[in-house]
Amino acid sequence: MISVTEEKKKELLKNYSFEKLINIIENDSEFLKEYKFLTISIYDHFLDEKEADENLMSYVCIDSKDVDKLKKFYEIEKKYLNFFLEIYSKNEIIYFDIEKKDIFFNFKDIIEFKKICIENIREKKLFNLIIPSKESLLIGSFDLNTIVYYKKNIKWIEVFLKKNGLFLIN
Repeated sequence: MISVTEEKKKELLKNYSFEKLINIIENDSEFLKEYKFLTISIYDHFLDEKEADENLMSYVCIDSKDVDKLKKFYEIEKKYLNFFLEIYSKNEIIYFDIEKKDIFFNFKDIIEFKKICIENIREKKLFNLIIPSKESLLIGSFDLNTIVYYKKNIKWIEVFLKKNGLFLIN
């Protein structure tokens, strides 16, 4: 990843201060006054305990010899990956990492972006993304979910979700 320019960093810090980014990650109620949030899911509702036990929830829980579950997971992964790649192709996306000195990064290329997305989907390393033009953030989560924080409008994301068989739930 490549650090954003100083000019871009100043622009981002106006809307996404370090403190605000920490509040996002910690799901702080102060931050939630400014942003609304929904969950992006492969399922059209939050699963109850029985449904969660019966459905695929995580890559790390799949036995490597269970070909059927692996196949199902890869189908789900493809939906998410296509969703993220479509957003990437139409919007500037900034990666942020509050543990690094330079907290904002651009992706070198689509290959790097794809790698970060796969790591997120497989829960190896959850991502934190800003889509400045949409005043939105995508925050990686567990159980095949991604949280989308938005200020005003969520309509922009719905076409990408529908096309890829994903849902917004709250």
